[in-house]
Amino acid sequence: MIVDTIPGIEKAKILLSAGGGKEFSKFPTNAGAHLGKIPVGRIRVQLELSPSPVFVFVVDGQKQPTLLKEIWTASGIRRVVKDMGIKQTENKIPYIGYPENHLRLVEASTSRIRMWELAIISQEGEFFFTSQQTFDVTVARRLGGRLFICSNRLHAWPQMIEFLRILLGEPIFPLKEEAEKNSPPPGTVLWWNVAQGLGTIQTPRGVARAHWSQVALGQRVFQYLREGERVFCEIKEIAQRAGARPTSFKWEAKNIKPLM
Repeated sequence: MIVDTIPGIEKAKILLSAGGGKEFSKFPTNAGAHLGKIPVGRIRVQLELSPSPVFVFVVDGQKQPTLLKEIWTASGIRRVVKDMGIKQTENKIPYIGYPENHLRLVEASTSRIRMWELAIISQEGEFFFTSQQTFDVTVARRLGGRLFICSNRLHAWPQMIEFLRILLGEPIFPLKEEAEKNSPPPGTVLWWNVAQGLGTIQTPRGVARAHWSQVALGQRVFQYLREGERVFCEIKEIAQRAGARPTSFKWEAKNIKPLM
């Protein structure tokens, strides 16, 4: 079986402040590895990259991308590190939160842009190292030689468009994708972010938000969904409680079961 791997990554190392860790070679895309239980402290993700047009960056809570510093080794390998903190809940359960738990990779050219997200996630005290391809869009040069991409998500993300402009060395203009003639079928995952453990599902009542804790584990290593996946779920109206963080969602999905 052919496994699609993230380009440029020679090794990915997970190093614990208490000692030990794990090493992965040619880490596959859209995958997850069980790390087990990790105590409160620091954890480091270290990537070793071959010479390639792949760059590593992070995105903060304001959706601002920032390139991570590269260190060149004597053997010509680019090394990038990201330190993260493991905290604990009031019930003494270790966890790690977004956006500290992730880093991203981008491969950008004047014909195609691809992005991946690597993350350390925690679910009920168990930790996982995950990878997810988040973008794969075609770049077209037209209208007087200017670069254009069709992506609704990038169209709504001006900070990323500016980031890509810097990487490519010239402006890039996002266009909205044409709406599909038919609405997505009921119980269809519109998008899912593994690092955040969040996504949305198109349902007969409208778009519902989804959280990893509501996803049935089934045969998977950890709880997550895939974009375009069909699911069974219950739809509940979100109660707007006083003092709670405001949300634009009216519905949330409960007891989500992916169709096998």
